Amino acid sequence: MNLKLTVRPKISDLCRSVSDFKKGYQHRNNIVKDEKSGLVADIYSILSKWRNHFCQVNDVRQTEVHKAESLLPELSALEILDGC
Repeated sequence: MNLKLTVRPKISDLCRSVSDFKKGYQHRNNIVKDEKSGLVADIYSILSKWRNHFCQVNDVRQTEVHKAESLLPELSALEILDGC
């Protein structure tokens, strides 16, 4: 009987599994600081903190983009097509 293996394990997955096994159990602390410099360990509070952080970062970047766009001169359709 000639059987082919249809699923072959990836070597990288195997190496990662062996490495994780050798390290043993590694306890992971999920603690972040809130706005008042207090420590937060609740997963929902942590997710809320990160969501707020990235929204603030995105707002700052959007503001910087709008400022930069206002400094650029307006281009006509001909100038845009000449650049292509």
